[in-house]
Amino acid sequence: MDRSQWYIGTPNGAVLCVDRAGENQFTGRLYHAYSRERVEIEGIGHLLFELERFFDSINFPHVSTNERTFREARQAAEPAGKMIEGKARKEEEKEEGNVREEEKGEGKASEAMKGEGKIGKASEEMKGNRKTGEVADGDGNGKKSGAPNGESKPERILSDEELLKKHGDLGTFIIRVQQRQNSSWQGRITWMDKDETIYFRSVWEMIKLIASALDKVGGQEGEGMRDMTWSQED
Repeated sequence: MDRSQWYIGTPNGAVLCVDRAGENQFTGRLYHAYSRERVEIEGIGHLLFELERFFDSINFPHVSTNERTFREARQAAEPAGKMIEGKARKEEEKEEGNVREEEKGEGKASEAMKGEGKIGKASEEMKGNRKTGEVADGDGNGKKSGAPNGESKPERILSDEELLKKHGDLGTFIIRVQQRQNSSWQGRITWMDKDETIYFRSVWEMIKLIASALDKVGGQEGEGMRDMTWSQED
């Protein structure tokens, strides 16, 4: 069998191994390059949640739209009276802040003089930190440079060759999500058993392609899959 489509080709490439399939559902295993442990998959919804969690963990592909929650909806529906009250309170705080700034104006000059000494000290610390590969935090303490919030960037553990050796009893798919736009996914999916790749424009299209392939294996191709399906060649 030709294996021209057997490649990962993207940092977030994942291999889905389907072992069993039933009525509009399936179970299997999910693999990616950042862990040797397999993820047991129990249904389509579970697959989508695990893939989304994986994409978020490596921050790829980037999300073009913010997630929406019921909490945000409640905040947007607050009574207009509370909004007006909040604006009035802000105006009062602004006036009080102006008074405090005037009172502090006299002390700014002396503080500036003290600040010059601190700046000189910080400059010397930065020069020393460059030699040790450290960066200074807000208190002038040296810390090793790295990912934001102290989080380390995930490292690849499995090679593409190791991933491509994973196979399911009913079917094996390489999922390559290239974009997360319009609250959905866009990318390519390869049915390894047929060495065929199709581009999908949404999560729903990807699901239909997986379902269509499993229907073909079981000899029960659905009528609704004809608009986007695999080739008829066996």
